[in-house]
Amino acid sequence: MARTQINSTANIDLEYLPDFNSLLAAFADFTRKPESAEIYNIDIPTNTDPLSCLSGDTLVMDSEGELYSLDNLAGEYDSELNVTCIDKHGRLTTSRAHSFRIGQWTDEIYHITLSDGHKIQATGNHPFLGASNEWILTEELEFGAVLRTATYDPKVRNLLLNLNEVTHIHVEKLDEKIPMYDFTVDSHENLFIAQQIDGKVSLVVAHNSSLSVLFNQKD
Repeated sequence: MARTQINSTANIDLEYLPDFNSLLAAFADFTRKPESAEIYNIDIPTNTDPLSCLSGDTLVMDSEGELYSLDNLAGEYDSELNVTCIDKHGRLTTSRAHSFRIGQWTDEIYHITLSDGHKIQATGNHPFLGASNEWILTEELEFGAVLRTATYDPKVRNLLLNLNEVTHIHVEKLDEKIPMYDFTVDSHENLFIAQQIDGKVSLVVAHNSSLSVLFNQKD
């Protein structure tokens, strides 16, 4: 399947741990009781409605260092990526990201800027991983809040975990609702969203919406 590639970089030196759970199996199992996503022993409710989302031009990085925008991935049938993510012990690992989709339409966008210059556009209910390993909703972020982040240097194929502070928060009210995008990541239920800054890639740990959330939204 052809994808619109934003940037080409060399392979990241991480062991690939494949997950072959099919989307078909997930659909067949959607009637089971939804489970909370657990990371660092922290529960995230799975009955959030509407889905927590990011802007369409948000980039995600796959496990080989390639960058793709959410709107392009959502526009391609059956898109999936192997992505770098964080396991419950705080270690780098990989998993499968799939089901890229429009999660909701909204006229309220949160603009968040971090100390490294990374700019995020998200809905108020999107969780990001804080310095104390807690998930923080966008609408609950405050000036000076510290998020778990990383920097990828494509020249040396190195991904370094670090921290960045929130330096600016702005809530934009739009005249019309626009689409915001969501995704699902198997097992670890998070990935790095990305932005290119000064020849490197700034990364922020963002939560996903699991398929149980998608299938169990309130009517």
